[in-house]
Amino acid sequence: ASPSKLTEASEMAPGEPFTEVWVCGHSLGGALGTLLAYELAVMKSTRVFLTTYGSPRVGNSRFASACSASLLLDGVRCVCDGDIVTGVPSAGFKHVGREVVVDRFGNAIVEPSFIERLFKNSSKTQVKSHLSGSYLAALAAVRQAERRGAMSVAEGLVAAMGIQPMAWAFGGNIDEQVRLAN
Repeated sequence: ASPSKLTEASEMAPGEPFTEVWVCGHSLGGALGTLLAYELAVMKSTRVFLTTYGSPRVGNSRFASACSASLLLDGVRCVCDGDIVTGVPSAGFKHVGREVVVDRFGNAIVEPSFIERLFKNSSKTQVKSHLSGSYLAALAAVRQAERRGAMSVAEGLVAAMGIQPMAWAFGGNIDEQVRLAN
């Protein structure tokens, strides 16, 4: 939805206008969601929670810095290990948000270090890893690992970044999303 449509909707809703908005998207939807989140947070002073899945890079380093500097924009960028789309475009473009890399084995790495990238991550060459079904399967595997006692992604974000757990970060009930996708 465009900012003008959100403003329209908030004016029609009884009570206060929107004070926070959750924006999420996969692939091009994630890229467009990033632009919308920036506009809402920086230009409209709305608190925005952004979650992208398999999003390409959207802006340059100035854009990424402006997003990071905004106290109203909080973002998580979910990357399925091997996803080719998350590596493009390369020259001069930067990602926005905290990176969480997931794989089909149930591993989740929050803000991977250079060493973790070197030894864990696949090269970004797999189109199959970009499909929404691959993301759902990887997130379901992470959920299963959490049930077996692994640290949850939310706990990992808290430990790595000192931020509050975000139930919204992975779109709510992953089990239900996987059931509906199958």
